[in-house]
Amino acid sequence: MTDLVTLDTARGVAYVTLNRPDKLNAINVALRAELLEVLSCVGADTDIGCVVLSGAGKAFCTGQDLAERAPILAGTAIDLGVALEQGINRIILELTRLPQPTIASVQGLAVGAGASLAIACDIVLASQDASFHFSFSRLGLVPDSGASWLLPRKIGLARATSTFLAAAPINALRALDWGLVHQTARQAEDLDLIVRETAEQLAGRSRDVMAATKSLLSASLDSDLETQLKREAAAQTRAGQGDAYRAALRSFIDRSS
Repeated sequence: MTDLVTLDTARGVAYVTLNRPDKLNAINVALRAELLEVLSCVGADTDIGCVVLSGAGKAFCTGQDLAERAPILAGTAIDLGVALEQGINRIILELTRLPQPTIASVQGLAVGAGASLAIACDIVLASQDASFHFSFSRLGLVPDSGASWLLPRKIGLARATSTFLAAAPINALRALDWGLVHQTARQAEDLDLIVRETAEQLAGRSRDVMAATKSLLSASLDSDLETQLKREAAAQTRAGQGDAYRAALRSFIDRSS
């Protein structure tokens, strides 16, 4: 580990930080490897109830480090599809499969694969200077890093289509209006406070219930109503036998008596 990704834990929350501020947290091979390792470790840690992903410095993440693609100009063949499958695609899958709720804390630029990392999280909180750039077409590329799957589900197909084709940035206020961002903050200190309070609240909930809720929501995207009702009933059977439900029920009854 070379600290291109840092991990701090407090009060049941894992704070994962991309740490290449001098490069605006652009994703190179080394950072990808570290991030994948950190996410894998966090996902297996039952003491962690929420995961926060952020970027050090003035940007969240500016996507793929294009310096690694410079050999193409000298005639070296680099298969970008293979690079995706071996790199960022594995990270997107690992991030979306975490059993814990995930929060993206976005300040400044979130570009390309960096924007995909943000919207792959369950909740996106952003400073008012944040902006999301799905600018693949400007580079002669198609959306990748899960963007073509994630963005339509976050903001709808029509808005995602225009965003990808025009490569127009989405500023924080528009992202909030479209539902891409859940809350904005004026200052970095305000964002940190909102992120910490939200993360600690989620970390205080039942680990099993949080994981089951995420699983239900994921399954619902490709499910008919009857199948989803059955999934909910099965998950509720397990939840109803849990300590969290018993404690909540006992508290309600005590207040009512």
